[in-house]
Amino acid sequence: MNAKRPIEDIAQLARQQIGANPRCVSAHLILAQVYQGTADMDRWRTQVLAMVEIAPTRVEVLRMGLEYAVKAGDVDLYNALQERMSKLGLVYVPGNPG
Repeated sequence: MNAKRPIEDIAQLARQQIGANPRCVSAHLILAQVYQGTADMDRWRTQVLAMVEIAPTRVEVLRMGLEYAVKAGDVDLYNALQERMSKLGLVYVPGNPG
């Protein structure tokens, strides 16, 4: 790894993992976090939608999707994910990691 570009190196490793296993939610989640941190909304959305397709009831996927939806103002995605959270008996509190 290049010490000057650790985030880019981590993102590259995640992309390689997705290349080997396109359904690897952990790798998609890492990329989503990278794009969230760099405010790359288009790529963040791409990862969120991929994760929602792959693991539609996984809590960290729903949380990341809701964070994206709030930041992007995507009301339709927010409502769809909030409905899934409700069906699972979960409550989303913006800004609360738990």
